[in-house]
Amino acid sequence: MLTHGNAAPAPPVRVVVMGARGFVGNAIAACLERGRAPVLRLSRLEVDLLAPNGADRLAARLRRDDVLVAVSALAPCRNAAMLRDNMIIAAAMAKAATAAGLRVVVVELATGAVPLHEAPLDGDVCLAVGNEDHGCTASLLAVADAITYIPQSGRVGSLNVAVAAAVAMAEARRRGWAPG
Repeated sequence: MLTHGNAAPAPPVRVVVMGARGFVGNAIAACLERGRAPVLRLSRLEVDLLAPNGADRLAARLRRDDVLVAVSALAPCRNAAMLRDNMIIAAAMAKAATAAGLRVVVVELATGAVPLHEAPLDGDVCLAVGNEDHGCTASLLAVADAITYIPQSGRVGSLNVAVAAAVAMAEARRRGWAPG
């Protein structure tokens, strides 16, 4: 039998949606608001992550008990300049998460990565997953507190990014359960 570490399910204190003016970010925020979750909608208008102080401005808006949903990116990525900007955005979000007291754990097949079941997912964590084609950027890996991969058998080397994110979140959630 398993028992959850929390006696009763509790909603998030607040969900910060970075990229809330985009199609996906707006849909996520609206769904959360329908469920009566407190949501702070942020976009480039409030926090420009490409600005030199972008990470600091986002960090100033985050609280330690926030859930950060980051769907901020320039898409579709059509050229090297857009790719560079997306790398800056990802690094700024990771820097802001670290400044807010979150441990940044990147899910990526990379040198030094540990299997997901051994990753440090306890406490306050920011999970980051990369692009399906190119993975995580070197700048994101450089600011990560830990790098993990999802062990797989057979010839499959990677998963769809949404599936990888779901597996990593499920593992983090599973650790909230204890044998009882």
